[in-house]
Amino acid sequence: MMKSLQVFVAIMFLSIGLIHAQTRTISGTIIAQEDNFPLPGVNVTLKGKQGQGTISDVDGKYSIEAGADDVLVFSFVGYTAQEILVGNRSQIDVSLATDETQLGEVLVVGYGSQNRRDLTGAVGSVSGEDIARLPVASLDNALQGRAAGVFVTSPSGTPGAGITMQIRGNTSLSASSQPLYVIDGIPIISEDLSGLFSGGQSTNSLADINPNDIESIEILKDASASAIYGSRGANGVVLITTKRGKSGEAKIDISGFYGVQNVTNEIEMHSSQEFLELMNDAIRQDIRAGEDYGYDNITDVWGFDPEDPDLQNTRWFDEIFRSAPIQSYDIAASGGTDKTQYYTSISYFDQEGVQIGTGFKRISGRINLDTEVNDWLKVGTNMTLNRTIQNRTINDNSLYGVVINSIAGDPLMPVREEDGSYADPFNYFGWWMLDNPVLIAENYYRYTRTVRGLSSVFAEATISPDLKWRSSLSIDYTSLDDESYTPIISRESQNGNFNGFGTYGSTQDFTWLAENYLTYTKTFGEDHNFTGLAGFSYQASNRNFASISAQGFPSDQFTKLSVASRVTAGSTSGTEWGLASYYARINYGFKDKYLFTFTGRADGSSRFGENFRFGFFPSGSFAWRIGDEEFMQGQDLISDLKARVSYGLTGNQDGIGNFASRGLFGVTAYRQTPG
Repeated sequence: MMKSLQVFVAIMFLSIGLIHAQTRTISGTIIAQEDNFPLPGVNVTLKGKQGQGTISDVDGKYSIEAGADDVLVFSFVGYTAQEILVGNRSQIDVSLATDETQLGEVLVVGYGSQNRRDLTGAVGSVSGEDIARLPVASLDNALQGRAAGVFVTSPSGTPGAGITMQIRGNTSLSASSQPLYVIDGIPIISEDLSGLFSGGQSTNSLADINPNDIESIEILKDASASAIYGSRGANGVVLITTKRGKSGEAKIDISGFYGVQNVTNEIEMHSSQEFLELMNDAIRQDIRAGEDYGYDNITDVWGFDPEDPDLQNTRWFDEIFRSAPIQSYDIAASGGTDKTQYYTSISYFDQEGVQIGTGFKRISGRINLDTEVNDWLKVGTNMTLNRTIQNRTINDNSLYGVVINSIAGDPLMPVREEDGSYADPFNYFGWWMLDNPVLIAENYYRYTRTVRGLSSVFAEATISPDLKWRSSLSIDYTSLDDESYTPIISRESQNGNFNGFGTYGSTQDFTWLAENYLTYTKTFGEDHNFTGLAGFSYQASNRNFASISAQGFPSDQFTKLSVASRVTAGSTSGTEWGLASYYARINYGFKDKYLFTFTGRADGSSRFGENFRFGFFPSGSFAWRIGDEEFMQGQDLISDLKARVSYGLTGNQDGIGNFASRGLFGVTAYRQTPG
């Protein structure tokens, strides 16, 4: 009995030893073949064994338990995967080669992506690296001069002010010519929501987004590329993709800049001496023409001698312009495992305007998360929350503007009198100067405060190796407050007998979007590549406004409406719109040289008339990769050549107002009677 027990124990120990002999620790270093640098974040898995794997560290080193019969799979984005049999080795070093087919530039094209070489439409691209760290408040300003056919202008120098972007020129005489902006699949609200009058200066909804969070920007220019957005594609489409996490060690990025801005190309204005000499010359010319003023120089009338060394000489541009600081600070963290990746950031941006009384501040935060639940389901979310504050002054299209009154300013007039009060232009000789420009810049309050939230959740299911389904729900929410005050001491207040004038306005916009679409990708043989997409979406927006105005303030130190003696106006209003869409796209390639794209979208908009509720927007395009033909080989003159032709129809429903089809119907009051 004892002998049998000893034999059994010996067999058990031998079995345990054999089991341990079957698996052992395999380690090594993974480098890039092109430069021999270590590759962090490379996926190392056991072929055919789900859930057993690891990733390389920052030095490219890895360690994994494997048996002699196991096959290690080394894979990394942009590199050709390798499969290596373990055998009797305990150390396996790997050199990964660049995968040229993967490194071809991949562009987002609306509900999907394509390699640039396979495009049949006109699509421009700007990398996030090209605009990162630029000293600009908004991403559309960063696109200026960076994409062919895209014309970006800034109607105002006020920080955070609205930007005008046109893709391939002006597309409408009476409606909007602004493109559609899509951030991570969300067609966002991009118009000016502020109701505050500041002499033609609009706010910029795109300034709510932190440019440093952007991974890439694609610009859909022609009808073939933008027809997938149907009734909103006539002015082009700007697709913005934000940064996402990648598997590997946590990565912390900290960046910032500080600079100083100054006015360029400042208009040279006359000094007081030049001004008086010019007036004297005008008098002499009038006398020569037969006029009889009874005097021949302006000194006898105004009492100012051009030769007086102590002559007041106010340079108004020097008084309203300044050297203004601009600063930005960002911190971002990204990383994850082979199952879950994250990207999160927080940033602060502060730009003072070169004109006193103006400025723009933004604080923003973002979280992007991707999780692979299992082999067939992936879920994720994009969330950003931003708060901005914009300070503006009366300018541009207003007679009480700061710059326009500086241009008309009398250099003989001081900024302030000896008692410290602002000088009044009506006591001096400015020909059409309506108010002291420094008074306007320092005492007219124009504040716009915005809280903006963009969020989406999505799920992507792999139904089969060739078929994928994606569903998402997105929200674009804006809460905006306007506040303004015209001071008692201003000429505008005195002329209107306002004794101070204040306004407050609020705008709330809530937009939601539900998207669902299927993507089918299949390669038939060696020559035929097919991709089909079909989906539907529903989007709706609800917007509410409230405003109140008041006059009669006790002093300019108390500017809230609660202290005003008289409320002069108050109102609330609201509006809404909805859009139901059905779309499809087919891409077919033959031998990777002959490329076809067909797109169709049907949009049903609440802005369309009742009898024309739906519009259909088709497009087709063809591209021929001439550079891949045999007759183009063996020559060095042309490295790549592609010809393409396209035709399509797109719409401009954003240029149509809500309920425009009911233009003969309205609600108003007449002599305090509703009707």
